[in-house]
Amino acid sequence: MFERFNRRLDADLIDYVEEELDIEGFNREMMKYLLWYNVERGLMD
Repeated sequence: MFERFNRRLDADLIDYVEEELDIEGFNREMMKYLLWYNVERGLMD
């Protein structure tokens, strides 16, 4: 289960955020991704 999440995280967020962000910027993007992953993506299943 965690491997699948990590693979999605890498493909969906880390590869998407190609520009260099500071840690605060990356954390903001991570929060947006987690909200999408846990709420909106669940509605699509």
